[in-house]
Amino acid sequence: MEQNSVIIITDVNDFARDVIAHWQMQRSVPAFTAFAGESWDSGLRPSAELAIVGPVNGKRSTILGDLERKGMTSMCLVDETDSRNQLQHDHPRTLFILKQDGWLETVALIGAIELKLSEAIERAKKAESGLQEASHFATLGRNMLEMRHGMNNCLTGVLGNAELLLMDTEKLTPEMQEQLQTIHSMAMRMHEMMQRFSSLETEMLFAEKHSHIDTKGRKPAYVSGS
Repeated sequence: MEQNSVIIITDVNDFARDVIAHWQMQRSVPAFTAFAGESWDSGLRPSAELAIVGPVNGKRSTILGDLERKGMTSMCLVDETDSRNQLQHDHPRTLFILKQDGWLETVALIGAIELKLSEAIERAKKAESGLQEASHFATLGRNMLEMRHGMNNCLTGVLGNAELLLMDTEKLTPEMQEQLQTIHSMAMRMHEMMQRFSSLETEMLFAEKHSHIDTKGRKPAYVSGS
């Protein structure tokens, strides 16, 4: 899986350095990119799974609003002088962490959890997309199997008539014989394809039946008390 990305937005160099240094002790370390808060541009669209906002010079509300509009998961460090209730009201999608003893551990721990959650959501989206695609092909396959009988009836008529005409060579010009032979050959190829569908359907039903028996009939390897 690709490495996760985290952006740190702050005007205090020590903040970014401390967060990155402490996160190095975690088992999984993302790629970090630091942005200066005072030069933050609302048009920026950083590619990352998580944003951590530290001390910034007067642009905090703007930055948090931009991150929320971009749909990014965000964490913001606040101190005791901040009105956290008002901040949470203004930015409901942002997680606010109080700067107190152990705040670095809290940032790294919660950040790691948020990244794992982001990974899980992405996997779920891919799985859902895969299921939709599989469902589409399954529907297509069922429709083709349902059409098989009608196709076989049509091909039987085409093959039968082509063979009857080819038997009466005296009434056919060489060009007509060649055209009929082409029709007959193409019909035979289509017939073979329909036969493959029949074989595939039989194999699928056989596999489904035995998978059902294996699931229902499997006995546990160990039963407590036996």
